Amino acid sequence: INPCCWKTTLMGSGLCCPKGCGPLEYNDQMTNRSYMLAFVGPIIIVIGLIAGSSSISGLGIIMILYAFFATKISLLRCWDCLGAMYESKSLDIFLKNDANYLRTQLFSSQKTSQYNCPECGEKMKLLDLSVRERHPFIEPSGLGILKWILKGKKTMQIDGCCECDMVWFDSDEENELSFGSHKIIRTD
Repeated sequence: INPCCWKTTLMGSGLCCPKGCGPLEYNDQMTNRSYMLAFVGPIIIVIGLIAGSSSISGLGIIMILYAFFATKISLLRCWDCLGAMYESKSLDIFLKNDANYLRTQLFSSQKTSQYNCPECGEKMKLLDLSVRERHPFIEPSGLGILKWILKGKKTMQIDGCCECDMVWFDSDEENELSFGSHKIIRTD
């Protein structure tokens, strides 16, 4: 057992943070869709109340319930550095269509991470992942349509274990890929 994680045998997942901070603990986290439904649901309820429509208000209630109880990602979180280890299914939910692209790029990467995989103990691979920042704007046609424009390109270094199909995101990397604020640039 990694000395920094002696308590993982007593609680949590039994896995340690790749950075050596402490134990990784399972954490259920809402998806981007859940956050959107949790935000829009109350607005729909108010619209239903104003319109005097219980069916519209009911739809808002269903949206809120769905947001909090149905759609979650289970991941391993380090509560010291706030990084997250995404296992296979969670990675598919988090990155959607980009998950397999990330796996393929990680598998073909020749770089070795400084971190060991918390599952198998082997060195993980390191991937230079290019992303483009996205910014919302209102379409100038006057229709009030919210669109996204792509801005500057940047590179993140993602660590992952191809054997265990696990990917480590530092807290800033995870935040940048959340909520659609950054788009992965495919180079294949």
